[in-house]
Amino acid sequence: MGQATPTLDGNHLSWAWESGSPRDALSELVASAVDLLRDHPAGRLKECPSCGFVFLDTTRNGSRRWCSMEDCGTEEKMRRYIAKRAETRVRPMSPSR
Repeated sequence: MGQATPTLDGNHLSWAWESGSPRDALSELVASAVDLLRDHPAGRLKECPSCGFVFLDTTRNGSRRWCSMEDCGTEEKMRRYIAKRAETRVRPMSPSR
């Protein structure tokens, strides 16, 4: 944080880094994570069970399960659907000889 320049935007304090070094990028990432944890309930941070991506659940009832429905959600629903079909599939009996 010693290399950052504080900026006040209304009532929100943010930090800016001038150089594009990897260390500055990491510092900016950490500062963003601190802001996220400070501004949102920690219970709304969730990990996607498919890919491990951490996301902020902004749904009203806190029911979001995946990082995105288009990617991991669709894959997970298809996987469960196929598993359920395979479980309930009745296999025809083989003819006796």
